[in-house]
Parts: sequence; structure tokens; C-alpha cells
Amino acid sequence: MEQKMPEKENVIEKRIAETFLQMAAAMPIEKISVSELCRSCSIQRQTFYNHYDDMDALIEAIFDREGHRILEMSHPEQNWQESLCDVLSVLKKNRDFVNAVYQGVSREQLESRLHTRIFELLNDFILQMDGSEAIKEEDRNWIIEYHTFAFSGYILDWIRFGMKMDPQQMTENIDMVIHGSFHEAVERYAMKDRKDH
Repeated sequence: MEQKMPEKENVIEKRIAETFLQMAAAMPIEKISVSELCRSCSIQRQTFYNHYDDMDALIEAIFDREGHRILEMSHPEQNWQESLCDVLSVLKKNRDFVNAVYQGVSREQLESRLHTRIFELLNDFILQMDGSEAIKEEDRNWIIEYHTFAFSGYILDWIRFGMKMDPQQMTENIDMVIHGSFHEAVERYAMKDRKDH
């Protein structure tokens, strides 16, 4: 069996994803069939199936690609506010796709992927904080999960109401509500862990 060239795969996958995003801007994603997608990007059905098991796998790959881009954009010196603003900016840039997914059959996928990306960003942030190494992993995960649910809830509402607020303003509003809570939580858990020893 002949090996596929990774560069060619990436070109084909990129074309499939971009065509899907264009179609998602014009119609509900559950109405997009593999046949229509293949016709629109001038590929054979088998070419699609060489890369994706089904449409859900394509949507998942698009989420992963965008999530990977967000993580690549984040730098160790960034604070959570800058990272969150990057996430919101990518969501807003892909508004048509995000809205189509949110309104369609893949909403759970959106929520799950968003939760995962927010968790990863906050985990990176918490791990860089002074004192975070002094708390138990389960306590650190509790802090991250709590904030992940809060952030995800705000973001999902933002999506539901049409992403009208600017990503920078949204980030500033969230910061006003929870300012300092990461540091305070880490300090409280560190004190608790010291008492437990």
C-alpha cells in the first residue's frame, strides 16, 4: 500500500474543512451531506472517507485544529486574560461555524471542546503561579474545573446571544468578577495542605 504524503493530506483536509465552513455559513450543518460537501470541493466521496469517518469526525477535526491554533497563539508569559481573549477572538472569527454548531446537532461537541480548551489554558496558567506546586493535584484540578465551568458558561451565553460583546470587553468583564480568585484559591489550598501535614 502506498504511503500518503502528509503535506497532500493537509491540503485536502484544509480544503474539505474550509468548504464545510463556507457551507455551514449558508445552511444548518445537519443538512450538509458528504455528497454535497464532496461536490462543492471537487473531490470523490472516498477521498473524504480516507480522511474522516463521518461528518462528526470532520467537525471534531475542525474543533481540534482551531483549538490547536489557540494553544499555539498562547505564550507562557501570557496571563489567563490574554489567553481567554484569544479563545474568544477565534470563536468570533469563526462565528458562522460556531453558531451553526451551537444551534445544530453538535452543540454537545462544542461544549465539550470548549471545556477542554479552557481547562488546558487555565491549567497552564495555574501551573505557572507561585505556590501552585505546593498544593495537591486534586486541589489544583478543583480550582481549574471551577473556573472552567464559570468561563464556559459565560462563553456559551455569549455565543447564544450572538457574540455581540467584543472579546476584549468580555474578558475584562470576567476579570472584574473573578479578579484575584486564582491566587486566593491557591493560597487557601496551600494553607490547608500545610495544616493537613
